[in-house]
Amino acid sequence: REIAQAGIELLGSRRPEADAEVIALAIESLLKLGLSEFQIEIGQVEFFKGLIEEAGLNEEQSESLRHLIDQKNTLALEMQLREFSIPADTKNNLHRIPMLFGDGEIIQSAMALAKTERCIMALQNINQVYKLLEKYGLSQYIAIDLGMVQSLNYYTGIIFRGMIKDMGYPICGGGRYDTLVSEFGQDLPATGFALETRRLLVALERQRGLES
Repeated sequence: REIAQAGIELLGSRRPEADAEVIALAIESLLKLGLSEFQIEIGQVEFFKGLIEEAGLNEEQSESLRHLIDQKNTLALEMQLREFSIPADTKNNLHRIPMLFGDGEIIQSAMALAKTERCIMALQNINQVYKLLEKYGLSQYIAIDLGMVQSLNYYTGIIFRGMIKDMGYPICGGGRYDTLVSEFGQDLPATGFALETRRLLVALERQRGLES
């Protein structure tokens, strides 16, 4: 099950500038390789975790919702939410997560759903990262996707993945994982990404052909 990857890690900073730098480097890497028709989708796992905390759902229930939200299966999500004894407005907020996809204005739409400090701080964080990427001049490659909620136990904040036209799987991915390094004996915040080597070769061949 081994896969070939190439990537970087930035250790020691919790600042949004670190996340923006890593995402910018991922974009520049894809551009240097010769790719043009791609999009980097950015999420923030703490927003979903905050809504789950507000709803008072257990781990099994939250995992069920996470799976449906990440798949953007809104019909199954609605049916699942009907089974939970939580306030109607909380159900509505959870049901809307898969639809929180688009440009920077989506962050403001999500703010209307945020009641807890955890949710608000998550949205403030992703907004800071987005504004920094705008300053880099890279906003044309960026989309916000608050329904991207994979690997919740691994990632602790910003997450992102690179998608390309006519391919149904990411060519790169990464995010913030502030608790991982501590497993190896050093308490350090971290953020990074990895390029999927074989998928990139397929993408390059489809977009412009590969030199023999």
